[in-house]
Amino acid sequence: MYSGSPSPRGQTANYEEIHKPGENILEPIQADDESESTDDDKVYEINLNIIPVFILEVLVLGGITALAYFLRFESSFPVLLRGFVCNDEAIVYPKSVLSQNSTVTLEISPTFLYAVSLALPVTLLLLGELGYFIFSSKARKVIRPGCVGCKMHMVFRRLIRFTGTFFFGYLCTSILTDALKLTTGQLRPHFLEVCNPSSCPPGQFISVDICRAPQQELRLARMSFPSFYASISSYSAVFIMVYLHTIVALRTSRLLRPTLVLSIAGLSLLCGVSRVSLHENHWGDVTAGFLLGGAVGGYISVISLECFREHHQVKQRKCCNYKGRFAFQPGPTQRPLFYRYFRIPHVTYKNKQGKYFPASERESLDYSPGGALRNEAFQKDLHQRVENYGKRHKEKTES
Repeated sequence: MYSGSPSPRGQTANYEEIHKPGENILEPIQADDESESTDDDKVYEINLNIIPVFILEVLVLGGITALAYFLRFESSFPVLLRGFVCNDEAIVYPKSVLSQNSTVTLEISPTFLYAVSLALPVTLLLLGELGYFIFSSKARKVIRPGCVGCKMHMVFRRLIRFTGTFFFGYLCTSILTDALKLTTGQLRPHFLEVCNPSSCPPGQFISVDICRAPQQELRLARMSFPSFYASISSYSAVFIMVYLHTIVALRTSRLLRPTLVLSIAGLSLLCGVSRVSLHENHWGDVTAGFLLGGAVGGYISVISLECFREHHQVKQRKCCNYKGRFAFQPGPTQRPLFYRYFRIPHVTYKNKQGKYFPASERESLDYSPGGALRNEAFQKDLHQRVENYGKRHKEKTES
């Protein structure tokens, strides 16, 4: 029988007397309300890297903003002059014929696209973070950038991080799309109508510029691949879909999250398909735009932002394996080497409550008050073998 340390009364008590059956010996000691530590004794962790990294990221964001502006709104970068055939069926479509003869307006102006693709995700980010801060029961980590008195709460930190990362991905999608447009020089379906050539013999390949349209219109007519509307809308949609799927976690409502996610996906799909109906892009251009924007949105939201979870929560989920807050489970590294790879289900033992367990299971691993790992079935078997050996040795001696 294991003898424990002296009790508070100065007497020696057994293990069963100190820890009764069913009692959790690993239960933590709760701290009293009246603690002797004061605010002066507390040690705060100060993060000195946040301010320099933030300034560097602002400079990077400003640089790529300038690059995206010159690629989209200026003519500083030339577009590839691609030749064409006058009777090519892919470039003889009329321009915006459906928007003139249809009662449903499918044409979306660039200003409206920029406003919706930027304002809608930022608004949903703001509402989601406020709801997460008010209703969530998860731990809220407060950081101190630069000094002890400088506090930055989690809601402001998450808003700045998610909004800045969203703008970064938005600008990167715009830069990649415009760079592909300039290097490919894909002609739009209504190119011949915009070009208005002076003379164009059927079946002859034209490699020189015979168009009489203004240069700015010709530049836009040569930038069809990939679709800017499809890439930008799909990026914003994928980003906000992952965010809503992570943040909106109401167990009582099974339809709220799918409704929001599918609505965002439907708006993005409608925005891209309308470009084909208006003869602004080919089907391949729209498909490539969806793939490009979706890939950037998935990388930013899933890999870069880790599905909008906090770093300490992700680390705790990966490293900790608790049933409850203070529960303890012996893992494979804490088990004997033999029992990590082999199972002996026929070896059993009886615990204090009268329940039998196989010796190869985790429940068969008992812990002494000192923390040492103890297999009770093995101890009983060893004790019995020692007694049998003693009896046989005694009988031989007497004979």
